[in-house]
Amino acid sequence: MQKLKVGDKVQTTTETDTAEYQPVYAFGHRSPTTLGRFLQITTDTDSLEITSEHLLYIADKSHPVRADSIIVGDKLQTADGSANQVKKIKTVMKEGLYAPLTPSGKLVINGIQTSAYIALQKDDQELFTTLNGLITIPHSSYIHLYLAPLRVVCLGVSSMPCQLIHENGMPLYIKWGIDAINMAHGDSNVYTELLFAVISGIFLSGFVAVEALFGATLGPLIVFSVCFAYSFVRKTHAVKTNNAKKAA
Repeated sequence: MQKLKVGDKVQTTTETDTAEYQPVYAFGHRSPTTLGRFLQITTDTDSLEITSEHLLYIADKSHPVRADSIIVGDKLQTADGSANQVKKIKTVMKEGLYAPLTPSGKLVINGIQTSAYIALQKDDQELFTTLNGLITIPHSSYIHLYLAPLRVVCLGVSSMPCQLIHENGMPLYIKWGIDAINMAHGDSNVYTELLFAVISGIFLSGFVAVEALFGATLGPLIVFSVCFAYSFVRKTHAVKTNNAKKAA
């Protein structure tokens, strides 16, 4: 992980559990010298070290769950869609925190499928809850939606914003986002949560639509081209209209 950089391709999986390689467009966290506490999870054939709030895919869940909710006997999904049973879990201290982000939001580490994301709440191993339980969404889906602007900018415009790192090792966009989420949900005030949800929805909707329609890589170029063409047509039409009025 220490040598991994933005632009490198890593193994991940698609929605149909097909293995493929995708580029790292940013790091959710990259701090080579930070001492971190990890769960060392050993299965029948593989093992990995992962932070407690990171998300893993297990056989009986539709969405990834917090690593600290996994127990011996659970079955982790592998890159080929099969499952390996957890044999042992222990806590270890290691230097270096790395969280590469991929377009699919997934990673394959030592043959095991993981999410590229963490859970921002501890209350539920699988779901993020807001508005007093009125809205629930998988942790991974919530983070994936929030990162749509970062994907569109980093993959379709420039990787430079993705390399603006806060002193804690996070990109500024992610650091600000986590702070905003914690502030909005920290006091459990439903009105604050509702306001945050509305503002976030308005901000994210355009990026989500562009990514869904055209993809994060081509989306910005297509949107720019359409806007340029529209502006050109309007100006051309205005010139013709003015010339027609003068001729009359």
